[in-house]
Amino acid sequence: MRGANMKKNTWINIGFSLILFLMFVICSFFMLVFGARQYQKGIQVEQVREDTQIPLAYLSTKIHHASSSDAICLDDGVLKIQEDGYQTCIYEKNHALYEIVLKDGSDMSVGEGMKLYDLDSYAISYVDKIYTIEINGAVESVGVK
Repeated sequence: MRGANMKKNTWINIGFSLILFLMFVICSFFMLVFGARQYQKGIQVEQVREDTQIPLAYLSTKIHHASSSDAICLDDGVLKIQEDGYQTCIYEKNHALYEIVLKDGSDMSVGEGMKLYDLDSYAISYVDKIYTIEINGAVESVGVK
C-alpha cells in the first residue's frame, strides 16, 4: 500500500512541476510578445520624430541664425538666406528637402543641391515677420530678427 501512495505522490509532484514550468513558459512568451510590441512602438515614434522634428528644427535654426530679416527671403517656395557673399537656398523637390550654397554671382542652379531629408509634405510661408513651416503635418512658426 505504501508503494502505491509513493507512486501517486511522485506523479502529483511531477504533474505540479510540469504545470509550473508550463505557466513559466507561457508567461515568458507573453512578456516577449509585449516587449516586442513596445519596441516597435518606440521605433515608430522615433521615426516620426526623425521625419518631422529634425527637418523643422533644421529650418528653424537656419532662419534664427540669419544676421537679419533682410538676409532672408522666400522666393517661389525657395528659402534663401544671404550671408557673407554666399546664398544658402533650401527647397523641396521630389518629396525631399534640398540645400545648396551658392557664391554670389555663381552660375549654379538651385536644382543641383544636396538632399537633406525625405518628406511626405512640405510648405513654407511668410506673413508679418513670421515664417510658418509645415513638414509632414507638423507646423512650426519662426519669427525673424
